[in-house]
Amino acid sequence: MNIEEMLMASLNKNKFRDFLEGNSPYKISLHEWVSANIPTDVTRIVSEGIYKAYSNYPQMDIDKKLYLELDSMLDGTVFDVYMAFSIIFDLLLNESYGNAPFKLDRNILEHLKFSLIKNKSELINYKEWQGINKENGIWDEAVRMSNILKNKINLSLINEKD
Repeated sequence: MNIEEMLMASLNKNKFRDFLEGNSPYKISLHEWVSANIPTDVTRIVSEGIYKAYSNYPQMDIDKKLYLELDSMLDGTVFDVYMAFSIIFDLLLNESYGNAPFKLDRNILEHLKFSLIKNKSELINYKEWQGINKENGIWDEAVRMSNILKNKINLSLINEKD
């Protein structure tokens, strides 16, 4: 089953979050040459799943379903917040490169900022995935991604005082 088919299957089974977070059976493995400690290949989920399904099945409103699921994830566990930010980060970068068939509804950005700050202490203490061996856990990854967005598209999510 390709990634677009996995996405469609997850929607049919009401398991979209499982697909987005790489929960079994929806985990997308990284290429063998890629060295990253992440739960699923977000880049491929976006490019080979979300964008393809959006283009091939416009009646499915994939962009709206994605927005609603990401918005819900931002109110979830620290892992949910981390994964939502990872996906939003990828979507925003794709937009900046002109590779996105739709634009993410910007209303989600205030919710993302709020969730990152609200969960800062939990993100600091979350030492899994990209947070392994980091003094500030996954928060360091959130700051790194925020800095990239600030430099690339002038979007500030986390301020120094946060």
